[in-house]
Amino acid sequence: FGIKEEGSCIGWLNGALIILTILFLVTCTAVHKCWEERSRKKLENNFLREICNKVQVLRGGEVESIKETDLEVGDIAVLRKGDRVLADGIFVDSRVSLELDKNGFIIDEENPFLFYGSRVINGDARMLVTSTGMDTLWGETMKNQLLGLDDKRCKFESYIHTLNTCIHFVALGITILFIIVLFLRYKFGKLDDERRYRPESKGEPVSVKTIVEAMKGIVTGSKPTTRVLTTLLSVSLLGVMEGMPLVISIATIIWSRKTLACKATERDYLACIRMASVTTVICADKFGGLTEHDCKEVEIDKFYVGEGFVCESSVVASNVLDGLCDGIGTVFLTHGDDYCGSELGEMVSWAEAKLGMKRESVIEQCKLISYCSVNIDPLQQLCQVVIMEKISNGRYLHCKGPPGYILSLCSHQYDADGRVQEIDEPKRRTLEQAIQHMQSDDQVNIAFACKRVTTDFNHESSAPVESKDLIFLAMIRQRETRTDDTKRAITCLKEHGIKTVLATGDHVDVLVTIARNCGLLTTDSDEDLSISITAEEFRAWSDEQKMEQADKICVMGNCLPSDKILLIDFLQKKRHAVALLAQRTTDAPALRKADVGITFGSWSSELARGCSDITIWDGNNLFTFLLNVVVGGVHFQENIRKSIQLQLIVTISSTLINFTAVVILGDSAVTTVQLLWLNLVVALAGLALMLTGPPEVTSSSGKLMTKAMWRNIGVQAAYQTIVFVGIQHRGQDMLGTSGGRVKSVIYNGLYLCQMFNKFVAREIERKNFLSGLFEKKNVWFWVGLVGFLLSQVVFAAAEQVIGGTPGLSFQLWGFCFLIGVVSWVLDWIGKTVSNLVAGLFWEI
Repeated sequence: FGIKEEGSCIGWLNGALIILTILFLVTCTAVHKCWEERSRKKLENNFLREICNKVQVLRGGEVESIKETDLEVGDIAVLRKGDRVLADGIFVDSRVSLELDKNGFIIDEENPFLFYGSRVINGDARMLVTSTGMDTLWGETMKNQLLGLDDKRCKFESYIHTLNTCIHFVALGITILFIIVLFLRYKFGKLDDERRYRPESKGEPVSVKTIVEAMKGIVTGSKPTTRVLTTLLSVSLLGVMEGMPLVISIATIIWSRKTLACKATERDYLACIRMASVTTVICADKFGGLTEHDCKEVEIDKFYVGEGFVCESSVVASNVLDGLCDGIGTVFLTHGDDYCGSELGEMVSWAEAKLGMKRESVIEQCKLISYCSVNIDPLQQLCQVVIMEKISNGRYLHCKGPPGYILSLCSHQYDADGRVQEIDEPKRRTLEQAIQHMQSDDQVNIAFACKRVTTDFNHESSAPVESKDLIFLAMIRQRETRTDDTKRAITCLKEHGIKTVLATGDHVDVLVTIARNCGLLTTDSDEDLSISITAEEFRAWSDEQKMEQADKICVMGNCLPSDKILLIDFLQKKRHAVALLAQRTTDAPALRKADVGITFGSWSSELARGCSDITIWDGNNLFTFLLNVVVGGVHFQENIRKSIQLQLIVTISSTLINFTAVVILGDSAVTTVQLLWLNLVVALAGLALMLTGPPEVTSSSGKLMTKAMWRNIGVQAAYQTIVFVGIQHRGQDMLGTSGGRVKSVIYNGLYLCQMFNKFVAREIERKNFLSGLFEKKNVWFWVGLVGFLLSQVVFAAAEQVIGGTPGLSFQLWGFCFLIGVVSWVLDWIGKTVSNLVAGLFWEI
């Protein structure tokens, strides 16, 4: 089309630009969709790839150690103390009954069914495997969650998607309208370079019949249009449709990385914004600062055995676990009941919950022979305990103390498979590096070692024992969190509209105590709005009762994994967005079910981390970290609003300017390349605006587009449209210059208006948008502003050299700057009038 109007040398560029624009649009969309689908499939299949647990089976009369993935139906699995059940099966035989989990479930001939994910706390047994992998009860539950979670789009994401869809339809409608106008001009006008396809002002009126016949001719065999259509298509397709989602996605990734820093990792780049923007309920387990103690809590967040950190005790051999439990359990023999409430008490609680240690078993099976404590320095203490196992009469020395000092006493170590290996130089360097890693955060680190001593050993209980050639067992790190910090964070989360629900397998009375200490329940809490129940009571409710009472539950005890899924399901039906904090493998389906799945600490299982959206690795308080994510997310949403306002102003104003100019004058005010460049620079400026520091005031509205934004957009877009259409129509007479320079004034004035609107966008509601402009948090604002100006200087110089565009005098540049400055005045007037009108209506 352009070839017929402007010749073969230049005219072909118009069609080429349309083709390149469409190809770029289709390619970007296809790559983005492919990337999303690939990420989703990767998350769904991740738990299958991460299964690396070992299980012992009886094959051919011999016990073999195989991978969980090699387990088959009909195998006889050997279960020992500390093992995790890796399949569904039936109890076969046992010297004693099996005790599962810390809730004390007993498996015997009367109750022979075992299910995937349970942990053996006490006893040894054999199990006949009846189902494995996705065929287990856990696998069926997991499969249902994977099939039902194709889209986790939150409200804020939906707002952006809806806004972008509306822009697409509006752009398409305007483009169709442009085509109709241009073709009508082409059919009823004359090919005249001076009049640019404007219909003749004199002559007979065009009849309706003629217009209808002309429209039929357009449908059956249309003729080419001018370069105006190329410009409008480029604006509608590329600048409007892809600019906004692209920069928001990039800014979200940068913000998430900055927020998480080195303390957490994310599997979904939108998880943090989802957590901050729409989450209304947090379902938490009893960890991360939730404790029944009033002052502080000490948690074990790192566990090192062999040559690496361990996430589940099932990957550690039973003889290593037994030795570690004996080493920790010596506190029962040396301190009696005085350890409760101390750091030793937290270590004992961890060993009971994670390793299957039992106080009664230690006291019955072990006898204290010798005990002493040696101060290495004012801050470190070495404890030496010699015990005798009553069954074998064997005597063992157990040492507990600083990892570096314990390592210096060791000549051998246990690996995760229970084999004793000599500590050579490479192994010693590996252990030293692990010790340095655990000590980097100034937390309390404890190492354990042991060795067998001669049966005729007899020693005074108060004197130190010669400790050498010990066998290195394991290291743990104790992380201290204060209940006051947790309580303060939970209160702040509540102020942000996020309720915390404590749902775990502990007894409800214990959970109520924790809830009161941490601020989940207060003395003045309404019992009808803060329900504390057991999972059995919740399951017994009818669906109507669950629907009515689900969001009133504050504490739910004795929870099974299926109970958490049920609670999340009813909360989501009531339009709540749920974040789940969990660590266990059995909670993996619930993590997938939740809107945001969060795991905490290296003790979280691989499967749980694989099904979560965020894994928090470090930090003194989990809830304080989540609060920082929420507060930062609220600020980031406000910056997104600023960026959207900036981009919508240039989109609406440029579209209206071109539409009005085409309808009235039959020509576009801005060229294709200019509009593409303007859209690109404004998009990058919006990206820099989203990366600025937290705003002083945030919008109280949960919507993406607020009334204040529409007011600002309407004022600026109307001003730019009126001014630049007027300049195009009467610019030669007003400015006393040629038509080419008038178009340069229009483009440069439009460009500078967006630069001044960048200042206006800093404050959507307040009139003083210059406050705090020179603070350190706004460095990205100045980076974007400098880049904005430099890009225009480069583009203007390139236009003069390559395109032959006439330059502007200092007076015309001053006129362009004056147009931009007026936008500040109009912003102040618009906000003042809006506040006055709102005040009058409020009084009425």
